[in-house]
Formats: sequence, C-alpha cells, structure tokens
Amino acid sequence: MVRSNWVCGKIDEAKLKEISARTDVNPFILKILLSRGIEDIQEINKILYGWKDLEYDPFLMRDMEKAVGIITSALDAGKKITVYGDYDCDGITSTAVLVKFLRSVNGNVDYYIPDRLTEGYGMSFESVQSILNSGTELIITVDCGIRSFEETELIKKLGADIIVTDHHQCGDTIPAADAVINPHRPDCGYPFKMLSGVGVVYKLIQAICSVRNLGKVYKKYVDLVSLGTIADVVSITDENKSIVSDGVEHINSTENIGLDILVKLSGINKYKITAQSFAFGLSPRINSAGRMGNAEIALQLILAEDKDTAKELAFLLDASNKQRQIVENRDLESAESMIEKEKKAEGPVIVIASENFHQGVAGIVAAKIAEKYGKPCVLLSVENKTMARGSARSVYGINIFEALKKCGDILEEYGGHELAAGMSLDISKIEAFESRLNDAVKNDEKAFPQFVRKADLILQPEEITEKNVFDLEKLEPYGYGNEMPVFMSENMTVESLKPMGEDGRHLKIFFRNGGVKTEGIAFNAKERAEEILCGEKYSVVYNLENNVWNGRVTPQMKIIDIFRTDLENADRSKE
Repeated sequence: MVRSNWVCGKIDEAKLKEISARTDVNPFILKILLSRGIEDIQEINKILYGWKDLEYDPFLMRDMEKAVGIITSALDAGKKITVYGDYDCDGITSTAVLVKFLRSVNGNVDYYIPDRLTEGYGMSFESVQSILNSGTELIITVDCGIRSFEETELIKKLGADIIVTDHHQCGDTIPAADAVINPHRPDCGYPFKMLSGVGVVYKLIQAICSVRNLGKVYKKYVDLVSLGTIADVVSITDENKSIVSDGVEHINSTENIGLDILVKLSGINKYKITAQSFAFGLSPRINSAGRMGNAEIALQLILAEDKDTAKELAFLLDASNKQRQIVENRDLESAESMIEKEKKAEGPVIVIASENFHQGVAGIVAAKIAEKYGKPCVLLSVENKTMARGSARSVYGINIFEALKKCGDILEEYGGHELAAGMSLDISKIEAFESRLNDAVKNDEKAFPQFVRKADLILQPEEITEKNVFDLEKLEPYGYGNEMPVFMSENMTVESLKPMGEDGRHLKIFFRNGGVKTEGIAFNAKERAEEILCGEKYSVVYNLENNVWNGRVTPQMKIIDIFRTDLENADRSKE
C-alpha cells in the first residue's frame, strides 16, 4: 500500500436520475461511468454491450491490401519470409502468431528476435544483412520498424521486399517500405488506433484469411493476441476489449501447447482466468526471457509442437523469471537509494542513470518508482561509458512520449506511447536530457497535477452489496483505459484486525460505519499493523470483490490505501 493524494469523480445527481429513467442498467454501474465522464446512453451501451464480437474490417487500415498481396504472392511463389520481431511480450506473441499462421498455410517462414542486451530494440544493419544472406526475400516486421528508415533502405537496395507492421507512434515521415501498416499513420482511416503490435498482426492474418477463404482461422490465435495486448498496456476499450474478452475465454480450450503448460506452471486456474491473470501470471514470465537476454526461450515455448519440449522450455522460462526478480529487486533498491541521496524526486520527472542498472529490468523498476513517487521515471543503463539506454514509465495524466518528442534532438533513438517509452542517448547529454524532460512536463498544460491518484467514487458502506459487486463484471475485462473501479469510503471505524498469510504479511480488517459492517483485506501490509488503531476512523481506498468461502458470499474490500480521516488534511499537506 502507498500513501498518495486521491481525487474522486463527481456525480451529477440530476444526470444520474435522468439516465436511470432511460435504461435498466444498475445505478451503481451508471455512477461509475458518470464519474468517468461517460454520459451518453449510446456510449454507455457500447461500453457495456457494444464491444462484444466487435471486429472492424482490416482493409480499412492503410496499406493492408498492398501487404496482403505481397504476402500471398510470396507464399504462392515459395519465397522465404522472415518475421522480424521484438523481445517483449507483445513482440514475442506478435512473432509467434504470424509465424504459426504463415507456416499453417505452407509458408517458408523463419524469424528473428534481436537480443535486448547486445542489440537493443528494432532492426540493425547487421541483423538485416544476416537475414538477407540466409535467402530471405521478404521481411515482415512486427511490433517494430516504424522508425527503421535506413534499414528499410538497405533492404530495398539489396533487392528484398519489406512490410512494416507496428503500433508505435509515427514521426512526420514513415519508412519507404513496400507496405506500412500502423493505425497511427496520419493517413490511416482505421477507426481504432490503440491496437497492440500483436493486435495489428491479428488484423493482418484476418485480412489474409479473408482473401484466401480461410474463414475465421485467425480466431485460434486470439489467446496469444490477448496476452500481448494486455502485456503492452494499450487501451482495453473498443476492439481491444473484444479481443481480450475472447482471449480470456479461449484460454480454456487453447490449442497452444506451450501456453497451456505455462498457465499450469503459473498456478493459474484457467477456468477462473481473468485479464489480471494474464497481466500478473503470464506476461511477466514471457517478458522475463527478453529481459534476461534469452527471448528465444519464450518464443520457442509458444511455437512448441510437443509437450516434452514445451515443459522443458516452460521450466527454463520460470527460472528466468526468478532470476529477473532477483535482479529487479537489486536495481530497485539501488535506484531508490540514489533518488533519496541525490534528491531526484524534487522535479516533475525522476531521471536516474547508473552503470550497474540491468537494461532488461529497467522498465519494471521505472514503473515501480513511478508508482511510488507519483511521477514519471526514466531509468538509464550506462553502457561502455559512452551510451545510455533506458526505459520510461509514466503516470495518470502525463504523456511521456509527447514529452520525449521535445527532447528528440538530443536523443539517438526513442519510441513508445503515452505510458511507456524507450530511448538511447550519449551519456554526455544525460544532464541536458533530464533538464529538458522536466521542463517539457512542467510546461505541459494538459498534464495532470503531480502526486495524484484517481478513485471513481466515494462510496457509502450500504452500497457494498453482493449484487453491486457482481454487476461490476459488466465492466470487464479491465486494463489501461478501462481500469478496475477504485472506491473510497470515509469515516470507517476499525472494529478489529488480524494478520493473515505467511508471517502475517496480510491484514484482515473489519470496519463499521453507522449500523453497517464491512470487511477488507490489505495485502502485504504487515508493516502498518501497529499504526491502524481499533476504534479510530479511517478513509479507505479499495477495489471490490465477492469473497466466496464455504458457500457463503461476502462483499470484500481489497484495500489499496488507508489513512486516518481526522489526520487526512495534515498528512496530505506534508506530501
């Protein structure tokens, strides 16, 4: 649990009454949507029901027809195709989906995943030359390529074809490839812009299925598409919501041997799997391979055709994840020490650099620091005393990619989206970069004030009912852009609390407000046990769930934050 300032959505009671009279949606759900600024009945219905089975025509995407023509011609001619991917979960699932699909239609298909630690993100001259020397006549990039201008020129110069599929933000120009599929292209009319890299690949194979009369064969890959979509923290709204929902449901009957084994190894009950199961149980394991410099393990696992091979690879992946956790904890401790010692948290952005940071875990560490301090963080790993490569993670209301664009002239490379980005620069420019980035965020009129976290509603305890909690399922699947609802209740008197779990690391807390009793669980809150006093009143911030035990269903708060109501103003003035 962290201590932060909280802002809550405001409800227009007159608007709530008006909308309630026109729909049979639970007013509790309507209040959540109203707090998020959603007041139009059609939009409400789209959020609750309209995303189901939503599929836009893939040929609405610029260059899709051209790309499908090139790929089908290459397939028919027996040309060698190489899929050029990325080492994160989105890139690995993108690569796996396209490779598996093209092989299923008798394609002569290879793949290339750059090494995160020695090659970095995207294409390089060396990798391109190696691929073309192997006899490849068509390269298809997935989850990368939109900024690979020189590499694209080299491919064309050497007589091969190249199709770029990507979802990262475009600059003013795009590579001179044979086809460039990216919903962010200014001239792309595709109605939904927030697809992940694997989401773009999904639309590509959907288009190929249409041309080759393969029906809905592409649907068999929706579990992998869902996994990559969740992992890349793109908006889980509109078409992505449909994809993720289908993928979560499809995992019960997945045909992917490696994914099935990974689900079991992760300890996930696949019959109760949610988008959060993907986010916290599966994607960290897939990502760990790339972070530790062996993304090939994760890709081979997903491509595996027999159980014995898949089991061996899954155990290697699990070991890689455990090693990642050790390195991550080490770097997080080191980074937090640097932040305190060098007073790095005083500006709007935290920028820290060290030769000891492991590039593979930079993104995770940056995310944890951003969460703790309530502001964007850039963590830079210094290599060979000349260059630094890093990852940025942002917070609610601050578009880190737009901020990086204002530093573009001092960066060697950069790319990403609103909440996450990567960059490289000469170490002599780190100080200037830090100053410029802080100024960019400080002067951004659209940026939300710092040290703020958003709750949806101030909830009265009597609203915490089994039915209301059950109806929250109508808002799933959750993810960025469709976050799990967060509530706040005030003046909650603590009646009792007891430790739970190994070493009492969790707290079960029982509250009373007037005549209403509620219960909550605070995970990993052992250190706060002594400061939460029985008989005192607290403000509680939480998610809601129905706890089922021995056939009894009890609404329960999953506590995010808790602080004394009478000390709230004094505490917040110090932050």
